[in-house]
Amino acid sequence: MDPAGAAGRGGPLVALMASDRGERDSDSVRDVPWVVGHAARAGLLLLVSASGCLLYTDRVNAPPVVEISAGEVHPGTAAIFRARARDPDGDAMTFRWWHVDRPCAMASADEWARVTPVEGDPLSVTPGHDRFCVRLMARDSSGAEATAIYDANPINRPPDARIDIVQPIASLDAFPLYSLVQLSAAHSTDADGDNVSYAWQVRDVAGAEIAVLPCAGPQSACFTATAPGPVGATVVVKDDWSEARTSVNLTIAEDQPPCIEATDPTADTPAIVLAVTDPPRRFEVRQARDDGHPFPPGPVGTTSFRWYLGRETGPWTRQLGYDGASFDVGAARFEDARPGSVYRVRVEARDPAHDDPSTLRDLEGCGDDRICERPPRCVRWVGWKVQLR
Repeated sequence: MDPAGAAGRGGPLVALMASDRGERDSDSVRDVPWVVGHAARAGLLLLVSASGCLLYTDRVNAPPVVEISAGEVHPGTAAIFRARARDPDGDAMTFRWWHVDRPCAMASADEWARVTPVEGDPLSVTPGHDRFCVRLMARDSSGAEATAIYDANPINRPPDARIDIVQPIASLDAFPLYSLVQLSAAHSTDADGDNVSYAWQVRDVAGAEIAVLPCAGPQSACFTATAPGPVGATVVVKDDWSEARTSVNLTIAEDQPPCIEATDPTADTPAIVLAVTDPPRRFEVRQARDDGHPFPPGPVGTTSFRWYLGRETGPWTRQLGYDGASFDVGAARFEDARPGSVYRVRVEARDPAHDDPSTLRDLEGCGDDRICERPPRCVRWVGWKVQLR
C-alpha cells in the first residue's frame, strides 16, 4: 500500500514491523509490515510491539464541551443567549447559532436546514409569546464540533395598572357633589408590549355600583358624584394572558350652599333712589355658583331664590310666589309709600339641600343687610336700600 496515498485519505499511515523467525508462539515475531490504518484528524494512534509495549503517540483532539446560558425570556424583549463552552485541549473555538419558532422537540432537520446561521457569541432573539428553540454549534480549531440546544419558553409579564384623576383637580381633599369625575388608566403599561383592555367599576360606600359613563376612550371612566361620602374606583387592565388591577378611593363632599356672584344692581350699590311715580325697578341675580344647582341652570337643576321686603327697620316680609332670579320693585310694593321713606330689598339663594327654614336663622346674625358671607367667600344673600322721593 502506498503510504502517501493512504495519508491523503485522512492521516499518516502507521505500520507495525515485526520479525518472523519461524516460531508461531506468542513470543515469535515476523519481519512483516502491518498497516494499522489512518490517523483520524489530529487523532491518537499507538505504535506498539508484539508484546504490547508503547512505542509512539500522536495527539488525539477532544471536541469542545458546550451548553447554552440564558436568563429569563420575556415576550417583546431581546433575550441574550451565551455560549458556555470549554475545549479540553485549549483550542480556540468559533460559534454558530440557529433558532426556530417552535419547541425543540417539534423542530425537524429540514427546518434547521432552512435557517441562516448567526456567527459569533452571544445571540440576541426578540421573541413573541410562543416557545422557540435555540441551537448552538461550537467548533474548535482542529475541526471537532459539539452541539447544544435550548428550549425557550417566554414568560408573560402582567400589565402594570395605574389610575390618574383627570378632573376635578386631583389635589382636592373632597370632590364637589354632582361634579363629573374623570379617571384615566392611560398611564398603565405592559412590559411585553401587548395590547391591553380596560374594565372599570365604581362603587359608593354602601357597595352600590355607580354607572360609568363613556369618555375619552376605553382607558378612561367618567361618573357623576350624586351622593356625598366615599367612592371607590377600580380598573382591571388585561392582556391576553394575565391581568392587573388597582383602585383609588375618593371622597365626595357634602352638598354646598349656593353662592350669589353677580347681581343688578351690584351688591355694593349704596342705595337705589326711586320716585314714587317711577315705573318698577328690576332687581335680579345674574349668576349663582352651586355644586349641583347653579344659575344659569346646570345639568342637575338650578338655584331658586327668595325675595323679601322690609322697612328701614323691622322684620322682613317674604314675597310669596316670587322664586325666580328677578323681582320688580316700585312704590306700589310698599305700604304707606311716600317720599323720604326708606325700604329694604333682599334676595336669598336656595338649593334643595339648603331650603329648610332652620337655615334661615344662620343668616340673621350676619350684621350686614346687603351681604352675608360664609367661608370660602360664599355670598348667601344680597340686600339693597331703596329710598323714595
